[in-house]
Amino acid sequence: MGFLSDFLFGKKDGPFESYYRSGQLKERGTYKDGDEGLCEEYYKNGQLSEKGIYKDGEPHGPFEGYSKNGQLEWRGTYNMGEECGEWIEDGETLTYDPCPPDLEGGN
Repeated sequence: MGFLSDFLFGKKDGPFESYYRSGQLKERGTYKDGDEGLCEEYYKNGQLSEKGIYKDGEPHGPFEGYSKNGQLEWRGTYNMGEECGEWIEDGETLTYDPCPPDLEGGN
């Protein structure tokens, strides 16, 4: 098993998945015209680790992170790799510079 993806005109396009050697799902996401969109990462135990949107290789949009037992640990929005708006981390609210108004999930 390994990295699976469709290609369009030399650019990655479509769904992809990667796996641990054990066969357990490690990562799943989607490319469109060579740019990664929604991506989910998993722990070796099968629990979701992180999910969010990437643009030009950077976190860009709503993101969430989970513990190995599935509990939400943090949630927030990225603007090209930088935290923006309100974030929840370990039960506390942190406030960063406002997100651009057109950023999905921005606040």
